[in-house]
Amino acid sequence: MTVEGVLGRFYQTFNHYGIRRTIGGLTEFYDLYLEVISGDGEYQSLESNLQTAVDTPTGAEKSDKLAFAALLADRLGFLKLLIDRGVLNDVALHEQWSEHNRGLNKFRGSFYSQYLQPLFYDALATPPNQREENLPDSFVEVPHLTSGLFEPILPEERTYDVPDEAMKPILVQFVESEERTLVNEAADGSLLQTYTEEFESRELAGQMPQHYTAIVDAYTTEIDYVESEIERTLRSFANP
Repeated sequence: MTVEGVLGRFYQTFNHYGIRRTIGGLTEFYDLYLEVISGDGEYQSLESNLQTAVDTPTGAEKSDKLAFAALLADRLGFLKLLIDRGVLNDVALHEQWSEHNRGLNKFRGSFYSQYLQPLFYDALATPPNQREENLPDSFVEVPHLTSGLFEPILPEERTYDVPDEAMKPILVQFVESEERTLVNEAADGSLLQTYTEEFESRELAGQMPQHYTAIVDAYTTEIDYVESEIERTLRSFANP
């Protein structure tokens, strides 16, 4: 083998993402990511996934459902990143999920419709002086993020809903059990973009061509906005 061949094989094996996959457990993490959004993971199997479980408006296509699933995963990752960095001190997913499952809360609608949807659209994506008075107290002080990740990106997006039986494994296994990996990956960019470009050679993007760029661009722009406008920035903590 030539010197160039040896160097080429070395780079292919030990490039940035190769190292992350080898020593960081990222193959398993992104396999779980794929399982969460579409049910196509190879190593883990969940009882439900977002693409098949989500309630959608009439006429929504398979690509719309997959895009919503990927968008929700990106939003949850970004949300955990904001919480980890101290930007959202009053937002506590675990406690809110536990509260939702007690008393009458779960009979008023899904956790997504009762908690996540108003947090995304009516708090994070809405200026404080335009927010509804009936928002939960924990949403009052959340910053206004103006760069689009938490604004509706898909057609009729506000009419989407996620049943609790589908949301539970996502919160428990993907968010809580993988919290440190999720936060570190979310700090580097869109989970959708990383999985598509580094693990599947853009195969996933081809399944939602009309939405992929909008989701990835919104994520990138949101990171840039938080870095430039919010005092406690997302990258102010060194990754462990």
